[in-house]
Amino acid sequence: MPTIFITGVSSGIGMGTAKVFADHGWNVAGTVLDLNEETEVKNYKNIKLYELNVLNEHDIPKVVHQVITDFGTPDVVMNNAGMGLLGPIELGTYEQILKILKVNVLGYIMVIKAFLPHLRAKGKGTIINMGAANGKVIHPGLDYYCLSKAAIASMSEALLMELLPFGIDVKLIEPTGVKSNLGTVGTEILKNDLPDYGYFFETQLPCTMQIVGGEVPGHPGSHYDPLEPEEMGAIIYQAATENTNQFRYNSGTHAQMLFDGKQSMTEQEYIEFYREYFKAVPGAAK
Repeated sequence: MPTIFITGVSSGIGMGTAKVFADHGWNVAGTVLDLNEETEVKNYKNIKLYELNVLNEHDIPKVVHQVITDFGTPDVVMNNAGMGLLGPIELGTYEQILKILKVNVLGYIMVIKAFLPHLRAKGKGTIINMGAANGKVIHPGLDYYCLSKAAIASMSEALLMELLPFGIDVKLIEPTGVKSNLGTVGTEILKNDLPDYGYFFETQLPCTMQIVGGEVPGHPGSHYDPLEPEEMGAIIYQAATENTNQFRYNSGTHAQMLFDGKQSMTEQEYIEFYREYFKAVPGAAK
C-alpha cells in the first residue's frame, strides 16, 4: 500500500486528509501533539500516529526515522501543522513572532529536509505544502499569518524547480474556508495594549473578518460555506494522485474569486481598491 506522512492530523484539514487517504487504502503516518488526545483518526487501522511538536526541531528527524522504519520512504509528504496570529504587526512580541514562523515556516522546512535524502534515494515522491489564499491576498491583522503563507508559496515554487530533476514533485494547496480549530484554539490573538490601535480593532479588523467569513470584496452578497475537512482532503488526494503538472490547488470559487480580483487589476489599482475597502484613511487613527 502507498504511504502518506501528514503533520497535524488530530483535527481540521489534517484529520480530513488522513481519513480520505485511509479510506482509499493508503497507509497514513500522522503526527499529533499528544498521543493521549482523543481524535477520530485513532479508529482507523491503517493510520499510525506519532507524537511531534514541530517547534521541537530536534524531534523531527527522530519521527521521520521511525516512520521510515515502519513504512519505508513515504510516497507523499504533507506539511499541514500550523497556527494563526491575529492583530496588527506592532503588537506582536518577539516570542509570538518566532513561534508562528517556527510552526508555519521552519517546521515545514525541517520536515522537508529530513525526508529529502530518502525521497532522492527513492527517485520519486510528492511533497504537499499547505499554503493559504492569504499567501496571495493579504489582509490587515493577519500580517504574520499572511507572511508565513507567502513564504511557503515562494519556497514551494522554488522547490518544484529544484526537485523535479530528482523525480520529486511539489504541490501547493491554497484553501480559504475549511472547518477547523485554526480560527479558535489554533490562533493566538495579540493583546491590544496600545490605545492608538482602537481604530484598527473597531474599523479595520471587522473588514478582515468579513473576508475570512466568506465575503469577496467587489462582489456584494458573495458568501461561501466553509468546506468540511474531508472535502478539502479530497482535493488534496486529487493533487497527490492525478498525473498532471498542476502546481497550485485552491478550495473553490471563493479562493478563485479573490485571486481573479487581484489579477484583474494593476498593482496600484489593487492597492487603491483595498485602501478603500479596509478604510485605510490617512490620519483616521488619531
